[in-house]
Amino acid sequence: MPNPAFYWVIDSCHYRLQRVTTGILRSHIAVKSRRLDNQADYHPQCISVVYMSYFLHGEIKSIYLNDIQKGGRVKRVALHIQKGGVGKSSISGHVAWAAAESGVDTVLIDSDPQANASSWFISDQIQFELADVLAGRAKLDPALVPIRDNLRILPTFAIGGDLQRYDDAATMYQQPHLFGDLCESLEAMGVQLAMFDLSPGMGTLEQSIIKSLDEVITPLTPEFFSLDGIEIFRESLAELNKNQRTNVVHRRIVANMINRSFRRHRDIVREFEKMDYQLFEIPQDSKIAEGQLYHETVFTYAPKSKAIPELRRLASAIMGA
Repeated sequence: MPNPAFYWVIDSCHYRLQRVTTGILRSHIAVKSRRLDNQADYHPQCISVVYMSYFLHGEIKSIYLNDIQKGGRVKRVALHIQKGGVGKSSISGHVAWAAAESGVDTVLIDSDPQANASSWFISDQIQFELADVLAGRAKLDPALVPIRDNLRILPTFAIGGDLQRYDDAATMYQQPHLFGDLCESLEAMGVQLAMFDLSPGMGTLEQSIIKSLDEVITPLTPEFFSLDGIEIFRESLAELNKNQRTNVVHRRIVANMINRSFRRHRDIVREFEKMDYQLFEIPQDSKIAEGQLYHETVFTYAPKSKAIPELRRLASAIMGA
């Protein structure tokens, strides 16, 4: 294929087409992170689709190139069901860690007013929380707390936090795109995965977050009530998608804390397998909860844990690897 004359770039930060020459695009691919001196208003970290035009035999030919650079569009994901104690925070944190371990630039967003993820990963005092960023009292980058290479957390205060006020219908009616805007800001920073840790409700706060997502994954425990729970959540999400004109995907479930030596666990897992979902099975392991007491993940606290391969498989599936 001959060299293209120019590229049309969709800048997803500003929702506009920008014409970029072949040389500039090559510089972008080689450098990825620096701003281009002769394209002051061009944001290389915002590329989502490239429309490439070139001349061939006197005619303009076109193709699409997707995800040509490391950042691309941030993947927006949460684990959720209207039930507590199923391991949402634990799985979210471990999957975020596994994604970061594989080189994915990841931010874990603690959007649960109980702040379980923040208490788990942060032992020092923090200055800003998610609510400060949403309210404009703090900028996003200084509010992110590093956890490890490629992994930061946007925390919430467990005591005295202000996130709960966003569970108010009037507040979110006035600011309906707060969490979508947050994700776009993360995307502009080059973040590849935004993993939200939600509370178990389905109130205004949770719905406001879920409608901004690409995908929701449902964690389930090996008990009879999980079968009803997944159906209730499926119906709730379908209604949300319809009312908000969104298309949040729901195609994966996680069977958590499974001990196959118990007949009841085996029977419930077989019921999960009959459902039209991709199933992930995380075995029961006391080291997962034990490590959290010491602000660690199972990857560092118990690196031989049998749960690790499935956590990595889930992270890989989320990122489409």
